[in-house]
Amino acid sequence: MTIEQAGWHMDPGPPSWDPKLPTMVNPLGVKGAGQAGCIAAPQTIINAILDAVAPLGIDHIDMPATPERVWRAIRRVRG
Repeated sequence: MTIEQAGWHMDPGPPSWDPKLPTMVNPLGVKGAGQAGCIAAPQTIINAILDAVAPLGIDHIDMPATPERVWRAIRRVRG
């Protein structure tokens, strides 16, 4: 039995790294934000914090974003 007869195909399809192409792995065609679920969490939390303080003019907070660091960033822009 050849590989083709067994149902295997040599063409792997479109490259999975192209962000414009949907994935075939799930029904939505969406791709993850990192290598594993826990890797995406820190940057997601930082982005949420930065979205919340952006109207104050804050565009950077070092990790870990402790309450004190967020408070100090707010105090720094308010004078």
